Amino acid sequence: MKQKMLFLIVGMVGMLFIVTSAAAASFALSVGSASSTPGAEASVPIRVRGASNVGALQFEITYDGALLTPLKVEAGSLAPNALVQFNAESPGRLAIGLVTVTPINGDGELVTARFKVNGTKGQVIPLILANAQAWDETSLLDILVNTEPGQITVVSNQMNYFLIAAAAALCCLGLLVIILVIVLWVRRRK
Repeated sequence: MKQKMLFLIVGMVGMLFIVTSAAAASFALSVGSASSTPGAEASVPIRVRGASNVGALQFEITYDGALLTPLKVEAGSLAPNALVQFNAESPGRLAIGLVTVTPINGDGELVTARFKVNGTKGQVIPLILANAQAWDETSLLDILVNTEPGQITVVSNQMNYFLIAAAAALCCLGLLVIILVIVLWVRRRK
C-alpha cells in the first residue's frame, strides 16, 4: 500500500512538473497602431514577440462597432502559409483564428486586420485583445499569451486638400511658363 501511495505521489508531482513547465511557455501578442482619415481603410498589424513552436492561435479584437467596420484579415510575414479565418458578425468584436503546419517562431507580423474607419477627426479608437489562446505545434499544450492593445487614430484629410492645392498651383505655374515661352518666341520672330 505504501509503495502504491509513493508511486501515486511521484506520478502527481511529475504531472505537476509537466503542466507547470508547459504553462511556462509564453509569448506576447500585440495590436499595432494606425491612423486613417474618415471613410478610409486602416491596416492594423497584429504582431507576436517571442513566439516558439506556435501551431494554432485564436483571439478577439474588441473595438467601438459604431466607429470601425472590419473588412478582412490576411496572413502576415511571420505566418505566410497559415490558414487564417475571421468572424465579424458581432459588432465591436472581431474573432480571428490561425492554424499552420509550419510552427510560428520569433518576432514579427502575424496577421493584418483591415477596418473601414467611420470615426471623426481627432478620435482615438482603442483596439483591445481578448480571449487569446495558443497551442504548441508539437505537443498541443496551451501556451500563455500576454496581450498588448493598440489603436486607430482618426486624422484630418486636410493633407489631401493641400496636395490638390499644391498640384493646382504647379499646373498654373507650368501654364505661365508655357505662355511666357510662347510670348518670347513670338517676339524673337518679329
